[in-house]
Amino acid sequence: MQTVTHFHTVIDVKAFQITELSRLFRLFLVAFTPLSLIITVQTSDHWSSSNTRTYVFWICLAWCLAGFTDAWRLPRGALKKNSTRVTVHDIQDQSGPVAGYLATYLLPFVGIDLSDIRNVIGVFVFLIVILAIFLRSDLAATNPTLYLTGWRVVRARIKTADQYDPVVVILFRSGSPLPHNQEVSVVRFGTFLVHKG
Repeated sequence: MQTVTHFHTVIDVKAFQITELSRLFRLFLVAFTPLSLIITVQTSDHWSSSNTRTYVFWICLAWCLAGFTDAWRLPRGALKKNSTRVTVHDIQDQSGPVAGYLATYLLPFVGIDLSDIRNVIGVFVFLIVILAIFLRSDLAATNPTLYLTGWRVVRARIKTADQYDPVVVILFRSGSPLPHNQEVSVVRFGTFLVHKG
């Protein structure tokens, strides 16, 4: 019987890892939704012809629509889970790194010529490299699209049951400030917490 229990535990861990990778990949797509919007606008003059820019236009338009939809749905979907009470300490706003992210990762693509297949391949390689970094780092916290859909991102320490956890990323609605040194309800959203306020 222990083997079966262990087997189910292994399956549960694998399922969690796959779910977490899926969530991070979706957050990556959400984070680069402004880039897809920029490219969609840049290639919109060729939407009905049949060349490289046309394919890029339709792919980026689909990405843009899916990205904004996920930015709206992902945190709100997490709020349907059971919450936990935590006390939040040492809150650090993440809007500064988001501005840096926009200038570093998105601004260079304004004006790029996407009619040349080499430039399209270059953008694709760039996105693959950034995805690899994104999955292994905390770049998911630097997500401008979440700000556009009414969320703010902070880093903070939390205290549960007289024990401090390491610094975590917390999403909260722009209209409801996150209280400092007070107990709040949060929901786990992968490696993030979502304030249920």
